[in-house]
Amino acid sequence: MITQAVSLCARIALVLVFAMNGICSRASDKPQKVGFLIPRTSQDMFYGPVVGFLQAAAKNLNMDIELLENDNNHLSTAGLVEDALQGDHRPDAFIAVSVKESGFTTVKLAEQAKVPVMIENGAILSPVAGAPREHFAYYIGEMLPSEEMAGYELAKYLIAHGKPARNGKIQVLAFNGAFGSSASDGREKGLRRALLEFPQAELKQIVSARWEPETAQAMFTGLIKRYPETSVVWSASDGMALGVLKAAKARGLVSGRDFVIGGIDWSAEGLAAVRSGALQATAGGHFMEAAWALVLVHDYLAGVDFKNEGLRIKTDMTLLTKANADRYAPLLDPVNWAKIDFSRLSKVHNPRLKKYSFSVETVLKLLPQEQGSAKR
Repeated sequence: MITQAVSLCARIALVLVFAMNGICSRASDKPQKVGFLIPRTSQDMFYGPVVGFLQAAAKNLNMDIELLENDNNHLSTAGLVEDALQGDHRPDAFIAVSVKESGFTTVKLAEQAKVPVMIENGAILSPVAGAPREHFAYYIGEMLPSEEMAGYELAKYLIAHGKPARNGKIQVLAFNGAFGSSASDGREKGLRRALLEFPQAELKQIVSARWEPETAQAMFTGLIKRYPETSVVWSASDGMALGVLKAAKARGLVSGRDFVIGGIDWSAEGLAAVRSGALQATAGGHFMEAAWALVLVHDYLAGVDFKNEGLRIKTDMTLLTKANADRYAPLLDPVNWAKIDFSRLSKVHNPRLKKYSFSVETVLKLLPQEQGSAKR
């Protein structure tokens, strides 16, 4: 009788163990939530693809994205982050694009709530923040594109295709983004480095059009009257470059004939302009960076820390011209994003992966063969 009772208890215990395992398994399948803070909105020419590509990665990695849109007002950051933290299902982590103080604000609020933050695409400019994990334990890392190199490569390409003015100089006009942006600062440094290497190039003026196509359009209308022999227009974004093209067309100027122009972003509109010959080049690929940062956050939350590979990660941009546009175009097609297996970039899903690889070329290899190999 005692033996039967013990046997019955053992069977009940086993049933309970299996039941609890099932509950735990279902709990672990629940998607983790990541808040994504951007300085503009998902309708923006650049941030639209950023959000779309990120959401494709999140779906593939069984994660949810809560979009926090600053809409050109970095002062709204605190309210957005606080609301997210006070919700019924607060984020398990944040990825934040820092503009002015928005990144640092996010780090401070998340630190109080003990929620990890990954800074992406825009650097924290305040020295008080320190390096990742230096002063704030939950400021886990930073992933930034090589802004200076993008500005430099774009400038070199354009200057090489510019025509000398009557004084023998290649006259350059430059349109930069907003003040307080690490992207603006870095891209301008790259432009100025290229100018030092090309003594035949002469920077006539650099202006801040604040990333706004309409502002760039209006500014170019005035500047081209002052500098009519301009043959190179360098723009820190595709949007501003396209604004310049509108103003040029209104004056009867044709890019590729009267001047050369290029931008940065790899926007769909930029790609179309490069293919048509309206833009001579666009540097980019960094629209994928938020998705790459998500892979690191995914692994970190699963207990696989990326600290041994560095807490400050630099990614490269690629210069897209008419000569290589067909090779990279599949990466800009939203239809292809759902076909990418982002888990192949993760060490959690690939324990044998020795080093993370985040680059345009890596993602190109992840595309379906008929797309990724098209017209190479």
